[in-house]
Amino acid sequence: MRKNILFIIIILLSFVDLITNIFFNKIVLLKYLMLLLSLIYLFVFDKRKIKMKSITLTAIYIIFLLSSYYSGGIKVWNLNGITIIYLLCYEFIMSLKTAKKQIDPLDDKKITILALHLGYGGIEQYISSLCKMLEKKYKIEIVSTYKVVEKPAFNFSKKVKIKYLIDDKPNKEEFIQSVKSKNIIKIIKEGIKSIILLYKKEEYNIESIESIDSKYIITTRDFHNNLVGLYGREDIIKIATEHNHHNNDKKYIKKVVNSVKNINYFILVSEELKDFYKEKVKAECIYIPNVLENMPKNTSSCHNHNLISIGRLSKEKGQYDLIDVIKLIKEEIKDIKLYLIGDGEERNKIKDYVKENDLEENVILTGFLSKKNIEEKILDSTVFVTTSYTESFGLAVLEACSYKLPVVAFDSAQGLKFLLENENGILVSNRDKEKMKVEIIKLLKSKKHREKISNNGYKNCQNYLLSNVEKKWIDILKRGKYEN
Repeated sequence: MRKNILFIIIILLSFVDLITNIFFNKIVLLKYLMLLLSLIYLFVFDKRKIKMKSITLTAIYIIFLLSSYYSGGIKVWNLNGITIIYLLCYEFIMSLKTAKKQIDPLDDKKITILALHLGYGGIEQYISSLCKMLEKKYKIEIVSTYKVVEKPAFNFSKKVKIKYLIDDKPNKEEFIQSVKSKNIIKIIKEGIKSIILLYKKEEYNIESIESIDSKYIITTRDFHNNLVGLYGREDIIKIATEHNHHNNDKKYIKKVVNSVKNINYFILVSEELKDFYKEKVKAECIYIPNVLENMPKNTSSCHNHNLISIGRLSKEKGQYDLIDVIKLIKEEIKDIKLYLIGDGEERNKIKDYVKENDLEENVILTGFLSKKNIEEKILDSTVFVTTSYTESFGLAVLEACSYKLPVVAFDSAQGLKFLLENENGILVSNRDKEKMKVEIIKLLKSKKHREKISNNGYKNCQNYLLSNVEKKWIDILKRGKYEN
């Protein structure tokens, strides 16, 4: 952090010197313009390691020192020159420290997992399961950028060490609300806070990554992929995991591909994603699915007209279509009820949509629920329904199958196809709401049909038990080193 403050100071001093000397010496003007642009480039755009910044900045300093001397402008360096010399000394010392860390041996039995936060979410649940798979044979530390909840939303054993870089959470929603309210003071306040948090997010992560002494780093976001590839030691095994389906979004695909340029292994949660990315990245692509930690002791009684859907309340989850389907079903089954479990940015709009369609007695928005409360709702339901536009894997669907709940989904969510094909669930084509209504009513009314689908899904989901997937992770780590 200190080094970047110094960069800012130099830029400001260069600007002041430029103004004061602009009418006295055209060569000095050119010198400072080039110096200013060079420092802006180093500070904002150059993403190489600090060691390279030191070398580049040293070369720039020597060139402009010589040009100043021969142009007669050496006297105007004063405070600016002193500051640059101080910065170079600081950078040189930091380079020596970084070089020393590169020589120190890594801990072959230690894994560092980088997380954005440890609140509610599919990635966060994935991290919890990953720790359970690896903690028996490895020491695990989690470095979480933000502390969005007082304690992790998912369980971690005492063996897992957790470190938070920022004792705060992103203020994106607060900033959006301040803009909507047109409150200038709040906009400035939240805007400044947002800038500070973004600055801390990158700087603190870089410092943390440079200090990691684990043999393995596992990332869960493309933001961390980039930083680990740039600032992680070369002898560390770098493993990136991808949890989202690209849905043929070219911009997103490019972002993901660029983020894993300097990564050794790229873990995908489906065979389809593995095949898609393996021709696009240098990293070795490996398919390792999400997991079920265990099979539940109880299964759904399937004795009523209750439906359940679990997921973030957001546009890509397609909950408005689900509400439309409930309205269609209500025409035939008056007491149909949907438990819509989860929260998100669309909550208020979805609540209004439910009210507009006179479904307040039929659609229950529960918000976030504990694992125990979710289980209670699952056991009191007969069919699991999802109307997502995209899914990379569909862990909630897998968990529903483990409770012997038959699942109905639109096939637009590519990540669900391999889970529900072969009658492990019901896939509805073309996001056909009328067809989905028919399939749900058929499951509700036909016990024989319902049991066939639920038994198929139940049998299939056992392939994804933690104990069955663990070996794939251990095999990667046992390789010991990455060979290109």
